[in-house]
Amino acid sequence: MKKIGEYTAKGQVLAGTSASGPFKIRLFDGEFNTGYRVTKFEICTDSPIFDNSEFTAVLKTEPEDSANFNWQKNTEVAWAFMEDTLYFKSFVDPDNFIVEDLFLVCRAGTESPLNYMIHMEKYETTSARGALAMVRNRSQGAD
Repeated sequence: MKKIGEYTAKGQVLAGTSASGPFKIRLFDGEFNTGYRVTKFEICTDSPIFDNSEFTAVLKTEPEDSANFNWQKNTEVAWAFMEDTLYFKSFVDPDNFIVEDLFLVCRAGTESPLNYMIHMEKYETTSARGALAMVRNRSQGAD
């Protein structure tokens, strides 16, 4: 694989007490020989100092509605949570490789806008590796 650039997706989604989403983040360029690797996943309320809000967020390769963490699922590539603005933590699967789109699912303690920023590297690869990544990202492995 050859790194051909870096990409950042950022925006805002509305999260509530039930899972919001899945919110689609378009990456697919119609080519199967390019893909992205998520390197960092950040998420924050719109007013972090004054919002004593808790939230969870999951970045997925399929439009699933659950905001629960399940690190066994191949469709989940990054996770984040915050407790009362005192503690924020995010995790990224180091083996992720996305050829198609991403989906963001969030759940918060209150109706609150959440800002997200996803840092990615873009790679040129073979069509065979791209097809393999698509199969893996559709949870053809463990559920």
